[in-house]
Amino acid sequence: MMSKKEAIAEAKKLQDLEIEHKKMTEEEEYRNAGISKEDAQGRGELDLERQIAELKNRVTQLTGIEKLHKDLNGMLRQENYDLKMKVHGQVKLENQINGQKQIIEELSRDNQRLSAEIDDKVKKLRNSGAI
Repeated sequence: MMSKKEAIAEAKKLQDLEIEHKKMTEEEEYRNAGISKEDAQGRGELDLERQIAELKNRVTQLTGIEKLHKDLNGMLRQENYDLKMKVHGQVKLENQINGQKQIIEELSRDNQRLSAEIDDKVKKLRNSGAI
């Protein structure tokens, strides 16, 4: 059997342990028990509030990605349009060049024909003694 002094000392130790235990935070108690607060409250992976928060987070991420895709798509469409306009301009210039080449060829043939006519006329005039 314990003496009165020993019983008082033991009671004091128990009070100190209870006070020390009360000083522990709620998170520390869960951590010491080896479980999460959500699991202790019956909430786990099937917690609808957590699932909603995660899905809202994902929607926010996807909205950002969608905006980036729209911006990039707009830039690519503009670049595509600009390149089509450059090709159109190049085709137009090539058509002008081909038209001018045809004009140059016609003028060259006319020039040769006129040169041959002048040579013939000069030859006739020389043969007739006018020159």
